[in-house]
Amino acid sequence: MTELSPELKNTYDLTVAGAGPMGLFTALTAAQKGLDVCIVDYKEEKNIGNKVCGDFMGESVIGFIKDNLNLDYSDIITNKLNHMDLYSPDGTVISMPSDGVMIDRHEFSQALLKDALKAGCTLYKSCICKEPVIENGYVCGVNIYDKDAEKSSVIFSNIVVDATGAAGILRKKVCDNESFDSSFIERDIKPEDMSRSYRQIIKLKNQLDNADTGKMILLPGPGGYYWVFPKYADTVNVGLGIAGNHKEENLKEMLEAIMAEDEIFNGSKIINEGSGVVSTKRAIYSPVGNGIMFGGDAAFQTNPLTGGGIGPSIGAGFMAATIAAEAIKNNDVSQESLWGYNRLYYDTDNELREEYKADLFDGGKHPGRDIIRILVQSLEDKQVDWAFKNYVNNSTVSKLISADSSLTFGEKAGIAIDVAQNPFLLKIGEVIPLMKEMNKAYENYPQTPDLFPAWKNEVDSIYAKVYNICG
Repeated sequence: MTELSPELKNTYDLTVAGAGPMGLFTALTAAQKGLDVCIVDYKEEKNIGNKVCGDFMGESVIGFIKDNLNLDYSDIITNKLNHMDLYSPDGTVISMPSDGVMIDRHEFSQALLKDALKAGCTLYKSCICKEPVIENGYVCGVNIYDKDAEKSSVIFSNIVVDATGAAGILRKKVCDNESFDSSFIERDIKPEDMSRSYRQIIKLKNQLDNADTGKMILLPGPGGYYWVFPKYADTVNVGLGIAGNHKEENLKEMLEAIMAEDEIFNGSKIINEGSGVVSTKRAIYSPVGNGIMFGGDAAFQTNPLTGGGIGPSIGAGFMAATIAAEAIKNNDVSQESLWGYNRLYYDTDNELREEYKADLFDGGKHPGRDIIRILVQSLEDKQVDWAFKNYVNNSTVSKLISADSSLTFGEKAGIAIDVAQNPFLLKIGEVIPLMKEMNKAYENYPQTPDLFPAWKNEVDSIYAKVYNICG
């Protein structure tokens, strides 16, 4: 066992590895519930929150935090986006209402951190989580390396939360440890289920006429997308992402080529830029094990269609802290005791989801959206263009997708003609029922671990059918 340094030999109720939104909100909520919490992050304290991000989230996040933690973070909002324009590869646009806001991501994390420390949390800054401490089949702490002190130490705790981001450092380590039962935990993610992104914060020469409207554009070619989100009337968050299995593309060059065609960027100035990765798949089937919980990007808790993860991370942090507090109170941190986190995260009837909208508590719907992502990535550009022009806005087909039984003979005939002229619609017609089947499977998420293997087999079989259709 690694020797304890005098200043790091404390034992905590909860160790949170990673100071992103999920980690910080878990720590803050747990501390408010009376737990003794420490936070470990590899960054210096002042740099926590500096991350490549779209800076977009649902406004309901602010209301949720105020209602449940009595903290007002409304001052982190820099702009409200009342509209979101979605573009197909050929430029066909669909305008949708939006209740999202742009935020100062760094200030948000700094505010969460400040309040977490005020609530009694301990911060181990500039410290790398190297691996979990495992004894008797339970995670009971973490080995860390202090970059400033240049030494390794151990932190013990009743529960560890892996919020280490897309790297999933502790998730991979527990899966590699033969003394820990990780049979319910997914270690890896396929490259095509990740998105490489490059983003710039741009100061424009002139103010925007439509600063309340965001843009998301599907790019021609390798499953890419491009966004322009106004942070202020004269400043935008602009970037692009492509599937992780397309590694040969230079994202910065791609972004700059796209921006060169848009006159709003003439005379603009780069304020900040950087690259990153994000999961675009459904979350891991089970984000708990004996003594450990997973959340945020470490558990792939993002919206598969948009890559948005701030809202889901805040919701997951609240749930994780709630279940952790109950488990510690009951002196039982087993996988079974922590299973309530799984149930809450995937509960499609969660009353909090109804009150605060889908951005925070929509985990049970994400797998169905993951199937739509797989479908869209399998279509050719011209097929996506056709869908935008004729399919998405077509109320008849919308009824078909939602299993509306009120279709008239004329509507059915119209759909049949569309299919005859566009055979790829047969693929869509095969995949949509599987999406509904997936939604139903998650409505019946196993209430106890013993029911999990059979449920997982059912879900895996649905995915196998989807990939058989989509390739």
